[in-house]
Amino acid sequence: MKKLFTAAVALICITMVVVSFTACGDDDNETNGSPAQTRTLSAAEVCYMVHMPNNGRKICDYIVSYIDADGQEKTGMLADTAWVKKITVKNFPFTATIKMNVQRNGNELTDSSYNFKVYYAVYSITSIFSDGTKEVNYKDLTPSYDGQACKANKAEAYIAERLSVPGHLKTKSIDLSTNGKVLYFQKGKN
Repeated sequence: MKKLFTAAVALICITMVVVSFTACGDDDNETNGSPAQTRTLSAAEVCYMVHMPNNGRKICDYIVSYIDADGQEKTGMLADTAWVKKITVKNFPFTATIKMNVQRNGNELTDSSYNFKVYYAVYSITSIFSDGTKEVNYKDLTPSYDGQACKANKAEAYIAERLSVPGHLKTKSIDLSTNGKVLYFQKGKN
């Protein structure tokens, strides 16, 4: 009886294995008589983000530079506390890059201290495929900042010696491969 039970269990296990392998067979190439569609990368959406909530904006102009979909550097003035730019890239490889520059404007110092911290990043990269699906490849959940806070009597010196110096606010970049995948991200190159 024990041998018969063991043989029955073995037969059931073998049957299950055969059914599993058959289900995993190479039928993926045909669905209802037509070849299966493979999705290919059509584009990537790159989202740049800047956030400058502090009062340093009162006495300084913040200039954002980024690489547009055509691979050219574009520049604009930060006009509000937040700035978001989305571009659609169709040519790969591509390096998404954002950098900040600061210059002193003509406004008077009226506050007792100034905070010059500015948050900026290549915030996200989303692949867009030929079948219309999207897949987030990269998301910067904690954008780093550059700049610091200081008393009003030291603000002018800080702006002249640190903020206005080219390269003080670091360039942030993410490289995308020929298939649109994130190859490398770099926060902090000059």
